[in-house]
Amino acid sequence: MRWPSRLFVLLLAVGMLWAGVGLAEEQNDVEVHWGTDRLVEYRVGELPIILVIPHDGSRSPGDIPNRTRGIRGADRHAMAYGLRVYELLHERTGRRPHLVICHLHRRKVDVNRDVDEAAQGSEAAERTWSEFHGFIEQAKEKVAEAHEHGHLFDLHTMGRSAAVEIGHLLTRARLNADDDELNTDANRRRTSLRALVERSPLDLADLVRGPKSIGALLEERDIPTIPSPERPAPTGAFYSGGYITQRHGSHRGGTVDATQVEGNRTRLNNAEYREKFSQALAESILEFMKEHYDLEVPEPAEVQSFFRPSWDAPLQPAPMSTGYLPRRAAA
Repeated sequence: MRWPSRLFVLLLAVGMLWAGVGLAEEQNDVEVHWGTDRLVEYRVGELPIILVIPHDGSRSPGDIPNRTRGIRGADRHAMAYGLRVYELLHERTGRRPHLVICHLHRRKVDVNRDVDEAAQGSEAAERTWSEFHGFIEQAKEKVAEAHEHGHLFDLHTMGRSAAVEIGHLLTRARLNADDDELNTDANRRRTSLRALVERSPLDLADLVRGPKSIGALLEERDIPTIPSPERPAPTGAFYSGGYITQRHGSHRGGTVDATQVEGNRTRLNNAEYREKFSQALAESILEFMKEHYDLEVPEPAEVQSFFRPSWDAPLQPAPMSTGYLPRRAAA
């Protein structure tokens, strides 16, 4: 290689490190990739599980304008319970789920909306949005390659309902129909569980509110949930799934299904309940994945690695960027 080319590569690498673009690090044996200015984080996992935390970022740089329309409040406590679920899944299996986090505050970007509403004209916010969804695509590719099938859990909080709401892109009206109507081909095609529905011996109604649904498993752990056998359909407003579930669920193809989880932020403000909910959700996810995705879950005594990272510990910069850049997501 001629000297000018070497100089160019060196300057490019230094520039990427300075800007915080495409950094790859290892923290407590976890491979971590960062977007621009560390506003998006992707922790690479080994399980066929992807956890996504889109709405509890706390960073609010002044050079990114505030959004002027749409919801701008954070999903308080989603980061706390999401990271705890991540930790518990690793403790229970010895392997980690994939994890994608938006650290930019929702007043600056809403990665659970289309790019126009998400960024509202800000190039920096649009870049964060693109990197966030690019990392999810990377995680889905890794899951499909290693396991063929997998599941994304989009983690949120809300203040409307005391019961946890589980969204599979099935509206309140569709969930209030009887099982025969819910099980129509049209609903099977539109749900974010489409890949699971097409290979499962169970009907759609069984998968979303039957005894082995996420709702049923949470109810068994004393977490009221809609839909579930006890609460098969909502009676009022309901979170059926937003842009992340719509974009990354299997109804658009692929083998990774998606579920939106809405916990109650008032109840999650209580540390004791937050731990109970995190434990229940982690256990429910593992039982669901064991039942429907053939995930091998070892007995607790078989797990060799019990990893309890300190999430507040500062990350040390990597000596050199890998040059990893997420693909730009289409609007």
